[in-house]
Amino acid sequence: YVVQVGEHLLGLPLLLEPFANGDTLSRLNQKLCALTFNADADATATATSTADVEEDASIEWIHAVAETTTQLLISNIQSLPSLSAHGAKQLTADVAYLGNIFSESLSLPQHAVLLELETLLSCEPSALPSLVSHAEYLPAAFCADVAEKRGAQSL
Repeated sequence: YVVQVGEHLLGLPLLLEPFANGDTLSRLNQKLCALTFNADADATATATSTADVEEDASIEWIHAVAETTTQLLISNIQSLPSLSAHGAKQLTADVAYLGNIFSESLSLPQHAVLLELETLLSCEPSALPSLVSHAEYLPAAFCADVAEKRGAQSL
């Protein structure tokens, strides 16, 4: 399943490429694009060209898709009734794969949520209480839920 998601993510830049020379992406979703292009502004006062804005819009779209993918992964993990040792190992590999797609293939910054999730899934069960109490990027309730699903004693 995660391999299919990875393949779709790898194809995203190619899907956005035809729009790189226009303002389509910026206009499609102003909330995604942090930069706006003001046609009335003096061109000499603007250091960013339309092409640069559109490239930034493409990057914003890729960031938004990566963030949404991460949130969907977390939601799916929350819906699991339990997590065996083998299941945790497979999920760790899936999370690492997704992190590699983001950082290596899409050139996004290392995703701290995925790194913390990978640690939570791959650690020894005895280390879970400490990791749950020191979680920085994942919600404490989610971490406690994962620890319980992995069989850690009540936190």
